[in-house]
Amino acid sequence: MNRITKTMFSAAMMMSVTTPVMASETTPNENVYSVAYKDKNDLNNAFKKVYSSEIGNMKYITTSSQGMKYESDAYQITVKGLDLNKEGTQTIKMELENKNTNKISKAGSTVNAKTATVNVKDQTAPTFSGKTTIDTVKGTTVNLEDAVKAEDNKDGKVSVSFSGDVDYNKLGSYQVTATAKDKAGNETSEKITVNVNNDSYYESIAQAALAQVGVNQDCTMLVTNSLKAVGIEFHGWPEDYLSLGDLTTDPVPGDIVVYQGHVAVYIGNGQAVHGGWNGTTTVVSSVECSNTLIGYVHVRKA
Repeated sequence: MNRITKTMFSAAMMMSVTTPVMASETTPNENVYSVAYKDKNDLNNAFKKVYSSEIGNMKYITTSSQGMKYESDAYQITVKGLDLNKEGTQTIKMELENKNTNKISKAGSTVNAKTATVNVKDQTAPTFSGKTTIDTVKGTTVNLEDAVKAEDNKDGKVSVSFSGDVDYNKLGSYQVTATAKDKAGNETSEKITVNVNNDSYYESIAQAALAQVGVNQDCTMLVTNSLKAVGIEFHGWPEDYLSLGDLTTDPVPGDIVVYQGHVAVYIGNGQAVHGGWNGTTTVVSSVECSNTLIGYVHVRKA
């Protein structure tokens, strides 16, 4: 029989005793996991890689002196040592608990603690604010930089560039692309629609003229009654209506057409409403007539 020395017996006794462990912890993982700057909900990929895929649907709950708390139906993770407001590489500690059994490891630990290396970086593009559809009237330019703004979660307000043309002197709907980029190079774009419409002010004059078709009156009363629709009280000889605005070579409906000895209201497409036609009748007809044209007057707003 082999002799058992006192030293060998003492060593065997130490090996047979297992000291209870309340937390199991691994050394840092060699992988570096990317986490978005200031985004508390961007840790799920790290959770999946460090633990398992079933630990990847955690929801941020709160932050306390104990760390950042995440939960799912079955698990809870506390993240310690992470500063999402600071870019760069950080070593963090994650403590995983099973909410149902409160036991994860076979050794009976209540907490499965691991360390990991994360790289906090700005991955979020700026976001736009303001309208995506802008309405203006013919002849009125819109400052798109005032109408469309962009803000970044790290850089604050950022500049916006625009591509695409808008002809503010031509009715229509135009598409413009707004693009914003932050200092980290994150970029976002958005389509902006610019509608160039007829000015309702002048459209009101045109509609007031059309409403008088068939009325017996001379040409000056037609125009005078049309201008009342926008609050202008004026009556005079045909040439006197030149004083109400500026001559234009690009008339819009609602402009006044002044001739020698005659005046009418332009309604578009080469047509005008004339008073005193064939005597006293108000009719729609071509802007061309026997009277010599002086010009189109774009009425100044009252």
